[in-house]
Order: sequence, then C-alpha cells, then structure tokens
Amino acid sequence: MNAETPPAADLNPPGSVAQVGVLCLAFVVLADLLFYKQTLGWATGLYGLLLAGVVMARERYVPRGAPGVLIVLGTASLCLWCVEQPGAWTVGLGLLGLISVALVARQGWTGNALVWAGRWASFLLIGWCTLFWDALAAPSAQAGKASRATPVRRALANWLLPVLLTLAFLGLFSIANPVISKWVSDAWGGLGDFLDDLVSGGRILIWLLVAVWAWALLRHRSALADSLAGSLSAPQGAPAGLLSPGIVTRCLVLFNALFAVQTALDVTYLWGGRALPAGMTHTEYAHRGAYPLVATALLAALFVLAAFRAGSRSRQMRWPRCLVYAWLAQNVFLMVSAAWRLRLYVEAYSLTRLRLAAAVWMCLVACGLLWILARILTRRSNLWLINVNLVTALGVLYACSFGDWDAHIAAFNVRHCAEVRGVGPSLDVGYLEHLGPEALPALIEASRRIDDEATAQDVAEAVARLKDRLHHQLREWRGWTLRRRRLAAVADGAQPTYNRP
Repeated sequence: MNAETPPAADLNPPGSVAQVGVLCLAFVVLADLLFYKQTLGWATGLYGLLLAGVVMARERYVPRGAPGVLIVLGTASLCLWCVEQPGAWTVGLGLLGLISVALVARQGWTGNALVWAGRWASFLLIGWCTLFWDALAAPSAQAGKASRATPVRRALANWLLPVLLTLAFLGLFSIANPVISKWVSDAWGGLGDFLDDLVSGGRILIWLLVAVWAWALLRHRSALADSLAGSLSAPQGAPAGLLSPGIVTRCLVLFNALFAVQTALDVTYLWGGRALPAGMTHTEYAHRGAYPLVATALLAALFVLAAFRAGSRSRQMRWPRCLVYAWLAQNVFLMVSAAWRLRLYVEAYSLTRLRLAAAVWMCLVACGLLWILARILTRRSNLWLINVNLVTALGVLYACSFGDWDAHIAAFNVRHCAEVRGVGPSLDVGYLEHLGPEALPALIEASRRIDDEATAQDVAEAVARLKDRLHHQLREWRGWTLRRRRLAAVADGAQPTYNRP
C-alpha cells in the first residue's frame, strides 16, 4: 500500500482555535436547520460532504495514495447514498468514514489495523474532550504562561475518568435497581424541566453534540493512541508454562471430543430430522443454540490466537497443528449449524432486523475462523490476521449499507406468512408497520392476497398510516429522498383491495 504522510505545517497554527470556533458555530447552525425535529433525508449526506470538505480544506489534504483515495471515495459514496435513503448502517459507517478522513489527513496512513483501532477508540472515547482541553489551554496560551492552566488540567486529568466510570456504573445500577432507577429518572426529569424553561433540552443537546464532535473532527489528534496501538502489535502471548505445547495438545484433544458430541447432536437432530426428546420441539432446539454457538466460536478463536501466537512452540509442532485444524473445522461447522438454526427460527417466527443482523454476524465469525486457519497454514502474524479481519468486516458492512433491508424483511414475511402460504407464522402487521414506509410494497401485495377479513382490515389501516407518514416526510425538503419518492408513487398507484364496510 502507498503510504501517506500528514502535512508538515504546524497542526495548530496561530488563529486556528478561533477559526475552528467559527466553523463549529456554522455547523451547529446548519445542524439545527437541517435536523432539529426534521426527518432525515438527502440533507444528511449534504452535511457529511460539507464536514469532509472542510476537514480536508483546513488540513490542505489531497489524497495521493490508494488508501487515502479509497477512504475519501468510500465516505463520499455513503454521503451521496443518502439521496437514495439514509439508513442506520449508512449513517454509522459514514460517521466512521468522516473520522477516518480527519485522522488520515492529520496523521497519515498506516496499514496497521491496531493503530487504526487505537485512533478510532481515541476519537470516540476522548475526542469529545478536545473542545474542553482547548478551552482550558486558551487563556494561558494567550498570556504566554501555560503553567497557569496546569492545576486545572491536572484536576481534569485526575477526575475525568473516575467521573465517567462512575456515571457508567450509575447507568448499570439504574438498570438493575428500581430505586436507583427512580432517583435517576426524577433527577433527569427535573433537569429536563429546567432546560425546557430556557430552550428545548433536545435542541441544546444537538448543539452540544455537534459542537463537540465537529471540534474533534477539526482538532483531535490521537498520537498517544498510535504509539499505544503500535506497541500492542508486538507479540505478547501468554507465559510459556501456561500454554506449553503439552497443555495446548491436551486442551485440543478435549475440545475436539466435546465439539464432536455437539456436532453429532446437530447432525442427528438438526440435519437428520430425528425426533427430539419428549417436551422439546425443533424450533426450541434451533433457537436455544443459534446465538451461544457464536460466542463459542469467538472463544475458540481467542484460544487459538493465544496458543498459536508468533514464536510459540505449539505453532511449530505437528500434533497441535493437526488438532487445531480439526477443531477449527468443527467450529466452522458449528457456525453453519448456527445459521441453519437461525433459518429454522425465522421460518417459525418470521424475519426481523435483529435476526438478519445475526446472520451477517455469523457470516463474519465464520470468515474470521477461516482467516485464522489461513494464518496458521501460511505462518503469518497476528497483525496480518487483525488487518484482514478488519478489511473483511468493513467490506461486508459497507456493502450492506446500500441494501434496502427493511423492504426485503417485509417482502420475506409476507411471502412466508400463513395467510399467504397456508403454513408458517402469522403475519405480524404491527412489526411491518414498525419497519416504516419501506414495507409499503409488501403490505400492498399482502392486501391483494389475504382473504382473512380481520387481517385484511389491519393491513389496509397500516397502509393508510404509512402513506400518511411517507407524504409527511416528503413535504419537508430536508426529508426528500429518491426511495421515498418511488415508494410514494407505488403507494399512490396501488390501493389495498380491502374495501369492505
């Protein structure tokens, strides 16, 4: 890969803080205009393109190598896709792309996935502090006496992490303890009432979020994260005595035996169709094993990485290598079984967003296991494994960002429901309506094929509500998209057939 280096100019030239302040204020005003109490539409992509353009212009960044060009073009394509429809994956990956553009412009390209993970983590975890650090340093910098800010910055450094962790624990306790939950709810409600007396709390929150993250995009630098993640790329591993070749071999013998039992059960009951023990259905068998098997495969991957780290003796010996090949093969089969279980569960209870996401996740875990096998066969490093898995994950998620998955889910559920097919789960009209206007073509098709009067009435009412929501979204210029325009044309040209009084 071609390397890129950041500009040689001073990262914080005189006047840059004031310049960033003006830019952030402009982005706050623009965000208030485009997003506050508005439907997300094509304007989301416009906002992302403007952010990326300002970051590149301020850093005087012109991508010259293939990696930088791919990052910029990938981010731009996600922003432009918002003209079609801004989905959750599109917006999420677009934000990651904006962060990557800012970091590669400011710090240059590296092919080390650990360094990139450190950069992203640094931005997401402490990037929002950049505005406050600059605000604390500004008075002392102007006076030429940086030491005056030292006590305040020291206090911030000493208390920032404890306060954040305390808030995190408070959130967990509020979930587990109803008394604490009531305290938090009352306190938050009182704070909300106070803010509503001034300006809407939601509006202030949008201003703060935009200001903080826009400032981070324009100013944050994760040099510490680069050095830390770079140090993590060196082989660490467990002590030799803990995972010696003998212990690894014994572990793999037991693991293979245990996994063989699970594999045999799947072959017998899941694939062979043999009758299950009394009181258990195939649906229950399929459901209970779908997600735990993913966790099992991940734990297996961690063990292999630790036992067959670079320089380990197990990596050089024949028997451990043969046993780990067999174990990884069984793990891949387990992932296929998990996918099959998920398919059976979908057939019994219909398709949902979470179940579709689980299928994508299972595919990524299976790919990760195969990459581990390739890493051992080719004697490559853990860093190579991390890099190739990151590229695989980003590639799959990037491709998924351009799919109309809600429409596919709705169409699948209509085609396989009991009201249309004669067998299968009943049509969950409420969930299809929850998917949004993307479900309109499927619901209109269902209205033509369903004979049950009550269900047909529910479908007709859902279609009417979704049409109203769709036209409301299109009335605002900020919420207009190509997909919504096409859906409106379909909905207006095809009325549900249920016209009974």
